[in-house]
Amino acid sequence: MSMTMVAQTTKKTDTIKVYGNCEMCKATIEGALKKKDGIISKKWDVKAKLLTVTYDSGKITIKQIGQKVADVGYDNE
Repeated sequence: MSMTMVAQTTKKTDTIKVYGNCEMCKATIEGALKKKDGIISKKWDVKAKLLTVTYDSGKITIKQIGQKVADVGYDNE
């Protein structure tokens, strides 16, 4: 009898403050986070300046997510 190993997806949701001002900022911020990097969903709220991101913590960390956003020019906490 053989056992099949299934890769575990560790789905996690976090919210981080990202400083931006408009819908163009929203497109850039959300565009910085790609599904191939382990991102499951992302939504940046223009008024609250909060990015809510659901991701596979086995592929990417919240710190790396913040760095990807910083890499496209947006400060975050």
